[in-house]
Order: sequence, then C-alpha cells, then structure tokens
Amino acid sequence: MKDTSTIFLTISLQCIFLSLVECQWVRGGLAGTSISGLVLASEISGPSYFFAGTNGNGIYRCTAGDTSWTPVDSGLTLSLTDYGIFTLTLSGTTTNVFAGCSRGVYRTTDIGASWEAANSGLQGSVTSLVVGPNGIGGSSILASTFFWGVYRSTDNGSSWTQTNSGLGSLNVYTLGIVIEGTSQPVLFASTDVGVYRSTDNGASWNLANSGLEGTYVTCFAAISKGNGDTHLFAGTSTNSGSFRGIFVTTNNGSSWDSTGINNAEVYDLAGIGTDLFASVYNGLVRSTDYGATWNVVNTGLTADFGIYGVATPVQYGSKLFLATWDGIWQRPLSDFPTGVVRSSAQLPDQCRLEQNFPNPFNPATTISFSIPTNAFVSLRIFDALGREVANLCSEEMPEGTHTRHWNAATCASGVYFCRLQAQPTSGSSFTDTRKLILLR
Repeated sequence: MKDTSTIFLTISLQCIFLSLVECQWVRGGLAGTSISGLVLASEISGPSYFFAGTNGNGIYRCTAGDTSWTPVDSGLTLSLTDYGIFTLTLSGTTTNVFAGCSRGVYRTTDIGASWEAANSGLQGSVTSLVVGPNGIGGSSILASTFFWGVYRSTDNGSSWTQTNSGLGSLNVYTLGIVIEGTSQPVLFASTDVGVYRSTDNGASWNLANSGLEGTYVTCFAAISKGNGDTHLFAGTSTNSGSFRGIFVTTNNGSSWDSTGINNAEVYDLAGIGTDLFASVYNGLVRSTDYGATWNVVNTGLTADFGIYGVATPVQYGSKLFLATWDGIWQRPLSDFPTGVVRSSAQLPDQCRLEQNFPNPFNPATTISFSIPTNAFVSLRIFDALGREVANLCSEEMPEGTHTRHWNAATCASGVYFCRLQAQPTSGSSFTDTRKLILLR
C-alpha cells in the first residue's frame, strides 16, 4: 500500500510551495466501483447528467451535482468477459451519448433510458472516440480500434467506414483532436509504431513524431489559448522499459517538445479551461502554465487509487468531478493549491511494476519490474473474478530490472490483473498491481 506522498518519489518532484492550504477531494458516489470514463450531457431545456462508464459493471447516470447514481443498461449486451466500457463521448445534440467497448459502439439518444448497437460497418473493440466538424458544415465521429485501425461516421454513428490510408499500423491506442473554430480539425492517432496526423478528416494519415520520444502515446488533451493558438499534449507510458512523460505541440504536430513532466508514466490527460490535469503513476497532478510546472493534487483520495491510475476530471459549474478505480470524487476548483512543483530528470531506485507492453495485446505481452535489492518475487496473473490464471515468477531474484513474457493464447478476451509481490531479506514488502487488456 502506498500513500499519496509516493508520487513525489515516483517522478522525483521537488516541491516549492508558495501557499499551500489544500482542501480535499470528497466522494461523489459509486464507492468501490472501477470507473473508466465520465462525460456530462444535457437534455434540451432540461437538467444535466453525468454518465460513468465502468470496468465490467455497465453504465451509470447521475443528475449533475448529485451523488446518487442509477444503472442505465437497457439495451447493453455486455458480460464480464467483455471487460466493460473503454470510452464515452457526446455527438450531435447533447442527448446523444456514445460508449465504446469490446463489442464496438453503443448509442443512446434518450439520456440513457435505452441503448442500441451502432456498429454498422465497424469491426473490433473501440478504444477511444473523438467528435469534431467535418469541414463542410457537419460533424464526424472517429473511433480507434485495435487490429482494425480508425473508423469514421458522418451520420451520428448509424454507419462507419475505415479511414486508414497512410497509417503504419492498424493497432490504434487512442485519438486526439485539435479544433480551430469551425475549420477542418487536425486529428491524431497513436499506434504501436508512432503518432500519425490527418488534416483531411481521417481520409489520409502521415507520421508526426518529430521530437516525440517513444511510440507509446496513451492519451491526448488540447488547451486553447485563443486566437487559434492551441496546445496539444501527449502522455506516454512504458515503451521497452523506458519512460517518456508528457510532450506538447503548438504547431499541430509538426514538432513536439518535452514538458515539466519527464521520465514518468502517464495514464490520462484533460484540459479544464487553461489548466492541464495529468494522471501519472500513483497520483494526479495539475499545471497552470501549459505543462512547465506542476502541483500534486491528491489530498483526500483513497491511498491505493494510483495503483491503477485515474481518469482525469470533468468540470460542472465550480467543481471538478474525478473518475477513479474507487468511484467518483469531487472538489471545488477554488480549493486547488497555488504551490508549484518542478520535475527532475531521473526516477528513484525503488520497487516498481511497469505497465505491460503492448497493452491492449493479443496474445502475448511483456511485463517488466524493478527491485532495488535481492528479494523473493512473485509475479502472477488474475482474471476479473480474482482467479489466478498464470504464475510468471515465484523465486528469489537479484536487484535490478527483470522482464517476463505472458502468452495468453488459451485465455478469453477481457481484463486481467498482474500482481507483483516482493519480499526483501530485510525491510518492508512491496505489492503492486497493473491492469492488462487482452483483445482478440
């Protein structure tokens, strides 16, 4: 079990507090539920609602500002082996909510009262969705899939067409978008061979990696400074045992620069106004200067939430709402600290379980871990029901970085958990867990 101070060690942050009287995150419902995504939708001339996608428990809805959540699963046909909801987004009118999952896309047009499959022409699991103008007065929805590339819909999800021309790989992790007014958007696709850019609504793609270290981009977020000046941020994670951090482009992907977070594993990014929030290993951090400096903003969150990472926040009124592996949390924007933390260049020498790569995977993946001293090490894989499905290591091991490979050819698609337990000959034991996604 780690406490919230671990993040200072994880990314070697040096705190420079100007004024730090920090209030806490408080619960906003669904305690004990693993939340994969959160969106805010509004009825026309009606109330606003939050929709929360979960890892294996369907979709919940809550009147914005309340803490009472209700399942809204009518029409969803998901099972435990389907893993759950990967992504949520809005399109068209604000009553249209789309959910991406291992069975493609589901759509609701009645604020969650019923859902229908919206998969015509689409294959594979949908890992992310973005919506933007199509350049001719309408809108498009882009969906990323693993093994099948990118799909586009111009009729609000009723039909989909593959748009993969120029992509170097059809294994697409996530999508990003930069929208300047009502002009043609600039789209970004993160693949296992790098980041690609499209300036023609996905009709063609070109590699856009200049200055971007590593190829495993896990998330994108855009912040507009006004007058057409938009910063697009890319968060990166483990790639062959290395850590890259957060990068930014101010010229729509022509070149990338590093930010104040480097050598850190990044799970998610979100722009709230001109603030940037990043979910990094074991914590949540915030920047108010476009990524140059950062605050740690964990206070009040459950101590072990960072083992799995968190989804970054959504704003409603004067509050932020945060999706985590332990439910929904909320906090007033005015209560965030004004202190600044700066990142250094090196990770400390400590026990650490890295995210497997690739992830999602089919059928094999590589898992790396580090131990600072000799220890008895156990590395095991569990399914979503907590049943052990593989024992990758159970032995005394020397200090250093080690790797193990898992071939899941005999396992069903879905979510799995890798648990590392290390017991040194003297000192405290260490336990960490990572989420693995097997997609076929």
